[in-house]
Amino acid sequence: MQTLLGTNKFAVIHHGGPTAINTAIAARLHPKLLELYDDRADECLEEILKLVEHHRPNLPPATAQRWNERDVVLITYGDQLSAPDKSPLQALRQFLIENELGDLVSTIHLLPFF
Repeated sequence: MQTLLGTNKFAVIHHGGPTAINTAIAARLHPKLLELYDDRADECLEEILKLVEHHRPNLPPATAQRWNERDVVLITYGDQLSAPDKSPLQALRQFLIENELGDLVSTIHLLPFF
């Protein structure tokens, strides 16, 4: 099977040209996607890169300090809280808001859940 990774197909346009990060992401993800999705790997990679590009404006600049000793990181499984008529992530959000933890917790790291 010929891959399109070597072409510019996966170089998502950002300010008039492909970004190096998208090329790096594509190079790392494509082999994994091939193993998982076989014939659909290129299609999946294209969708992932679109999502990356869509959310890029919300990311801090690469030179910005990500965190320091004053930050509090909440590490949790995404399905640890429940509430009637809410998904587990909605319940987590509600818990954080109701307990006014928004100003205390600066980062939430969600571990995979199944």
